[in-house]
Amino acid sequence: MTAVSVAASTRHRRAGERRWSRRRGHCRRESSDQAVLKKTACATIPRPTAIVSCTVHWMSSTSGRADWPPEGPPAPTAFVEGHTGVDHSRLVIEARGTEPSPYLPPAGSGWAATLPDLIILQPASEWTTAAAVRLEAWPREPARGGPPHSDTSTVETTFDHHEIGARGFSAPSTETDLLRLSSPGTYQVRVYRWGGDQVDAIFYANPHDTIHRTENFLLQLWPSTADRGPLEPAAGTAAIPHDDAHAAIRRWARGL
Repeated sequence: MTAVSVAASTRHRRAGERRWSRRRGHCRRESSDQAVLKKTACATIPRPTAIVSCTVHWMSSTSGRADWPPEGPPAPTAFVEGHTGVDHSRLVIEARGTEPSPYLPPAGSGWAATLPDLIILQPASEWTTAAAVRLEAWPREPARGGPPHSDTSTVETTFDHHEIGARGFSAPSTETDLLRLSSPGTYQVRVYRWGGDQVDAIFYANPHDTIHRTENFLLQLWPSTADRGPLEPAAGTAAIPHDDAHAAIRRWARGL
């Protein structure tokens, strides 16, 4: 190779190295600019992973979700519904295993009265022959449950057994299913009564129609704040011999 050709080759090689060096520098500058752009984008655009993290933290926070989901309307812990007969213008709510009481409530005790293990109810109409009864157990005093036009009375009684049912006054046993209370003890009972005016209308339209003369009773029971122990029969209560009660029923039946 001549000296001229060697010099030319050297010039071409050095020129190529300068071009490569400039190209590499451009690439380095371009990479640096792209990094700056990426960093800027990460700072200004919310990251999806951050949004997910915040959402999961809110869902798992108990203090921040004390009122979520919103509570629905309160409901009784247990209830039963059924029908009973009505005789002597009365029906009875009693604890399981209760012996039939020979006592009537004291005069002036109202249409909802209590004796040990008993709640004695009197319909509004003297022509009522049956009662539709709903019993509800609540852990604490509930909101009003009966229709706005219903009669309302609140009484207190003590049950020695935690299961109660309803029956007609002279029926030998409960005629509804048994409601299971939380435990034996003293209970507040709010009683609602309605439908007596419809019974009167049915009777005056057809005195022989005894099937549809039904009044409605709703009883809401919750534990009393003070357990006062078993109740004793109040002074002045009237005793009704069991045989006399059945004789009165027979006389009433013959008069239909």
